Amino acid sequence: MVVKKELQKAVLNELLKSEQLMDLAQIRKEFLQWLEQLPFPGNSETESWEDHIREFPAKSGEEQLESGLRVRLNLPLQTKENRYLLSILESLAPTSRNVYIISVHVNWKDNEWQLQKNVEESYTGYFDDAPKASHAIWAQNFIPGELGHALNSCVIAILGHELIRQPQQPNPDKISPKPLPVSVSFPKQSDD
Repeated sequence: MVVKKELQKAVLNELLKSEQLMDLAQIRKEFLQWLEQLPFPGNSETESWEDHIREFPAKSGEEQLESGLRVRLNLPLQTKENRYLLSILESLAPTSRNVYIISVHVNWKDNEWQLQKNVEESYTGYFDDAPKASHAIWAQNFIPGELGHALNSCVIAILGHELIRQPQQPNPDKISPKPLPVSVSFPKQSDD
């Protein structure tokens, strides 16, 4: 019985290893289809969303690795107050094939951000990557075909991060009643 289970596990591992890594072209296509809803910012260094996405294809032999994370696509975004980085990552573990991670980081430091190297090194157990957990405002898993839903969640997280609580301002339409004068009567003093 033990041999049978070990054989099943070995066959499953080999089948999972034969699964392909991320279909970068398909995920990029889904990403661009979703981005078509948004006007491209005119003051950008690039001319379209397609030029704005940074791509990190698989290296030869990566499908043989047993663990590790790789950034596959990046989209830097900037608002008046903050800088955001949407990243699509892939776990190289055979059991994680076809399930990807999308994350949003805010206000990372440029001099800390050595993208691929830091992610590779940090997720081998050190966890001192440049986009630290304190920089993450959203992360979730998704499968191909569901990237649009994951991107919607990222946008909600960004919007939630951008919203600020306004200080309470007095309402000029609401008149606060002034206390009415009270008639006070003191007892008369006796002459004793």
